[in-house]
Amino acid sequence: MDRTINTSEAAEKLGLSVQSLYKRSIKMGLPPRKSGVVPKPWPKDFNAMWAAGITTRNMATICNRASCSHITIEAKRRKLPGRKIGSNSKPTSPAQYQDIKLRAAMAATAAIERSHWEKSGMVDGSIYERKAA
Repeated sequence: MDRTINTSEAAEKLGLSVQSLYKRSIKMGLPPRKSGVVPKPWPKDFNAMWAAGITTRNMATICNRASCSHITIEAKRRKLPGRKIGSNSKPTSPAQYQDIKLRAAMAATAAIERSHWEKSGMVDGSIYERKAA
């Protein structure tokens, strides 16, 4: 069952009334639909954003949440360490966090390419062993 659409939308897609859809589902032996709100998924890099020091307000925007308290509750649920952002520390902006992620991805790609070059003999030793001309 597709939980992303409600019963009215499902009935409309099938060209049935909601009541007819309900009756057919009972005849087919389908379990009743779960009621309530489908929870929004959290981003995969939630823990990394928390560790990077992105403010809860910015994280709430990124995670599509209405309140900063949702972020702190989720961090506690995941048992992430508390953050102490004092007056001397500057929080990481979302743009800075994206830069950090991009730099890490580029470094990983460069390491893989370097490894392939060394295996294929395209590199003459380490760049640190070369003498200046």
